[in-house]
Amino acid sequence: MKKKQSTICPTLFNREPCVQCCLKHLGQARAIVCETKKGYPEHYYFAMGHMAEAEDEIVNLYPEVEERIRSQRYAFQEDQSNVPDWAVLVRLVLDTDEAYANKMLEDMNLKWQNDVHVET
Repeated sequence: MKKKQSTICPTLFNREPCVQCCLKHLGQARAIVCETKKGYPEHYYFAMGHMAEAEDEIVNLYPEVEERIRSQRYAFQEDQSNVPDWAVLVRLVLDTDEAYANKMLEDMNLKWQNDVHVET
């Protein structure tokens, strides 16, 4: 599989794809967007960076997921009232890699099943 170059810095070495890292960056982007509403408008740019990082982490595994994250980032960049639906993006990643989702939730006695978290 040919690896796509980083959207953040094309001169960077391409890293191995990482679903967990993608989710981490989406979570961080959401937290930072919340900070912008608390009087830190410059944090908006940090959030955009984390969304782009999330894209880079997943593009070589699931390019269709990367496209959805990127399209939401672009919409947000065009109009800051188009805040991404963070839960939808996280669920998209987890639904796409159900084996990873179940492994991740196993320690919490939960599993990913039919788009619902269920206790085991």
